[in-house]
Order: sequence, then structure tokens, then C-alpha cells
Amino acid sequence: MSSNSKLIFDSYCTLTGACPLYQQSWMCDETIFRILNTHYPHLKNAFNFTREGLNRSISAKAGPCTGQNPYGIYWATFSTDCPYSGVFRKVSYYFRQDTKNNQPPDDPVSASDIVDKLASCNQLRRDCIRLGSNMPNVAKASEQKR
Repeated sequence: MSSNSKLIFDSYCTLTGACPLYQQSWMCDETIFRILNTHYPHLKNAFNFTREGLNRSISAKAGPCTGQNPYGIYWATFSTDCPYSGVFRKVSYYFRQDTKNNQPPDDPVSASDIVDKLASCNQLRRDCIRLGSNMPNVAKASEQKR
């Protein structure tokens, strides 16, 4: 494993090991990429940190859901719409166990079996409609109430 891959993997393990929010649930590659960029901005400054590099680093040590993994990291991949961009692509999902749990997660059969709670929050924000007094529909509605 190259030093960049080791740095990515170690950063992922450190962050997910320290934060219960990132444990016991599936996260897509783009969610993890954004989280790592937020918590470790030096990654993108040290080298060309990409989602593809992240996938290579984590998937190399992640295991399938059919058995134990020494790192407590499980991996599934599906061709589906990216929850962030909506673009159809190969999306990798990762599951990080907490230290108390020995059981691998249920093996997902399709992308619809996986819920990335953090990506879902992004989808809700992206699809919301901002209401303000300077918008024509809101101004009309407030005038009608008077």
C-alpha cells in the first residue's frame, strides 16, 4: 500500500473509530470523501486526493459482509445514481463496525438495501425550496392572507 493510500486508510480508521456517528451504518464513497476533506483538509493539500483513491485505499482492506473482517470495515458496490450528484455510476458503500460488535452487517443485495443517513440529509437540503419574502409566490401568498 503506497504512503498516500496508507494515509487515507489511517485517516478513515481514526475518524470512524473515534466518532460513533460514523459507525454501525453504511456510508457511500462520496460521503466519506467529503467527511475526510472536512476533518482532514491536509489530505487534499498533500497530494491529489480523489474519491477513486479513497475507494482503492479502503476497499483494499474492507471485506464482504459474509464473514469477519479484522478492521471491522465492510464493502459493497452497486451501479446506481450517486446520492449527491444524481449521476449514474459505480457507487461504493462502506460499513464501519463499532468495537463492541463482532457481527458483520447484513449483506445488501441492491443499493436500495442501503441507507446512507448523511447523504440523505444532503438530498433533503438539495431538494428543499427556500422561501423568502422576495420570492413572487411567497409575496402573493402573504398578500392574500391580509
